[in-house]
Amino acid sequence: MNYKLIIFGASDLADIIIRSFPNQVHCCLVDDSYKSASKLRDTNIFTLSEFLSEKNDLNKFRVVVSLGYNALVAKRNVVKKLSELGFKFCDLYLNWEGKNSSKINFQSECGAIFFPNVGIEVGTSIGSHNIHWSQSHLCHDSKVSSFNFFASGSILGGFAEVKDLCFLGFNSVVDSRIILKDGVILGTNSFLRTATKEFETYVGNPAKAVNKTKTKDQY
Repeated sequence: MNYKLIIFGASDLADIIIRSFPNQVHCCLVDDSYKSASKLRDTNIFTLSEFLSEKNDLNKFRVVVSLGYNALVAKRNVVKKLSELGFKFCDLYLNWEGKNSSKINFQSECGAIFFPNVGIEVGTSIGSHNIHWSQSHLCHDSKVSSFNFFASGSILGGFAEVKDLCFLGFNSVVDSRIILKDGVILGTNSFLRTATKEFETYVGNPAKAVNKTKTKDQY
């Protein structure tokens, strides 16, 4: 079957995806409150309710959620809702060098987005709906759960683990065998060598906890 791509979220990342796959993007879906504020060009924008009202055959589409690092919990909620409605997901591999070299893996339902030059070593396990920016690197036998964001230049050490809803900043490093618990934020150029607590922010070299701005229920 020849699938068409649906993007959820009218973000800057959505614009990159549209430019990478101009002939395969069917539309962009947004929440009702965001439609008037959307500025995407060269694609149709519908609210989810509008799209469903057209009685489209969902088997003909695959979805990628373009919500980024500042909306990881919202992204998880959107994925849950879309899954319950019967939508299926796909992986994207974006290439800065040109739209013709970008690829869609319609057979995978992990909903991941990979930018060019992402390093993934042997034994690595990756969950769903993560975003991996260029030059990020996952070392051997590391484990990544779901709904995480890896900024450019970030490195996850061997046998290290990232739980859900984590953000690794630009050029940040997680030492081998360290576990990032749910909701951890690791700042730019930080080097994490110690155990973490849920929903805390760590910065510096060595990285130390600086605040806990949100609880799990508030995140």
